[in-house]
Amino acid sequence: MNGNADEHRAAQGITQQFPDVQAWYGQHTREWWAMVPLRDGPRLLSAPDIRQLREEIINARAWPWRHR
Repeated sequence: MNGNADEHRAAQGITQQFPDVQAWYGQHTREWWAMVPLRDGPRLLSAPDIRQLREEIINARAWPWRHR
């Protein structure tokens, strides 16, 4: 993505899909970031692109796996 407007729209898309998640693009790290509230406390995630960040958010919410 190029430009702050595109990054802002992408972060808003994450917030629309996951209302309790804060997402942003790190200009210096060139990574996507999200703060995800979980049962055990918030978790900071990062990913190289917005698609992978969505996957990381979904996976973080599924953790820890249920024991049978």
